Amino acid sequence: MDTFWTLQVRAQHALSFRRVVFYYQLLYNPNNRRTTMSTKAVSGFGPWVRQRREHLRLPLRRLAEVSGLDPGNLSKYERGLIAPPKDEATLKRMANGLELKEGTDSYREFLDIAAASAGRLPADLQDPKMVARMPFLFRAARGRKLTRQELEKLAQQLKDL
Repeated sequence: MDTFWTLQVRAQHALSFRRVVFYYQLLYNPNNRRTTMSTKAVSGFGPWVRQRREHLRLPLRRLAEVSGLDPGNLSKYERGLIAPPKDEATLKRMANGLELKEGTDSYREFLDIAAASAGRLPADLQDPKMVARMPFLFRAARGRKLTRQELEKLAQQLKDL
């Protein structure tokens, strides 16, 4: 019989698998475009932030006031002139200004895109067992698209963690 902790770990790995597939799609797609979890395809962190801000009908300066960030830097993030912030506190303030509640899918998507745009893995996916499974995914992303059978095999390996 599975303990509550075991069930929690399995649930986290199921969510992690969805995010690993997201990273595969993000890396494999030559245009680096996202079409899931949003109504409009966006490319990278800056356009995602701009789309979210415009969806909220929030002027850039108002977002700067609410999040406590410099409007010039926010503009540079949106235009892709500077890399997304690495500092978790800055990302949290920006997420707060964009009305993203911690723990929601939109919040995780925001952090995932920030990490991917900066060329790193999100902190919560840096589990050693998870990282050990990623070379298979990255090899496939560099050379060719994974077949359904290979994706299912990867899913099973992640579930077995």
